[in-house]
Amino acid sequence: GESFSLPRDLKTLGNAMLLRSPQDAREIRLLLKAIDAVQGMSGVSGEKHDRKHSLLRTARTLPLLARYRAMTTGELAARFKDPLLNRFLSSFLTDSFGALGLLAVFAHFCGGNADLPKGGSFRAAERVAEKFRALGGVLRTSAEVVDVEKENGRVKAVVLKNGERIPC
Repeated sequence: GESFSLPRDLKTLGNAMLLRSPQDAREIRLLLKAIDAVQGMSGVSGEKHDRKHSLLRTARTLPLLARYRAMTTGELAARFKDPLLNRFLSSFLTDSFGALGLLAVFAHFCGGNADLPKGGSFRAAERVAEKFRALGGVLRTSAEVVDVEKENGRVKAVVLKNGERIPC
C-alpha cells in the first residue's frame, strides 16, 4: 500500500504534501503556517531549529492558531481531500485529540526537538513495563476495571470485572 512519512523539516513536509495532493494546497499551507508558528513559540524554528519568533510575530499568528483550537485531529484530517494525507494526519493521535496537540507534535519533530521511540512505540511501552516491574509493580493485562474506589481524593482500591479487589 501507499505510505507517507513525516520528514524532519517543515519545508520538505510541505513539498511532499503539495506534491502528493495539489488539491489540498490551501489546507496544507495553513497547516504549515500553524506548525511554523508553534515552532517559533517554542524556539525550534529556522534552518538550524534555534530561532524563536518575536512576540509581535507570535501575536500575529494567534488568529491562525485559533482556527485549530477547537478542532480535533479527526476534523483536521477530514479537511484534506487526499485519502492518504487524511489517514496520515489521523494516524498519530486519536481522532478526538486536539488538533493543536498534533501541531505541537509535528512542530517539535520537524524542529529537531522530538523523536520517535527507539524500536517503535511497542518497544517503548515494553521498556516502561520492564521498569515498572523492576520497581516492584505488578502489571495485569486484559483485566477490565469496573470501579475505582476513592477516599479523600485518593485511590483506595481498584475493582476488576472478575470481582477481584486490589487495594492501593
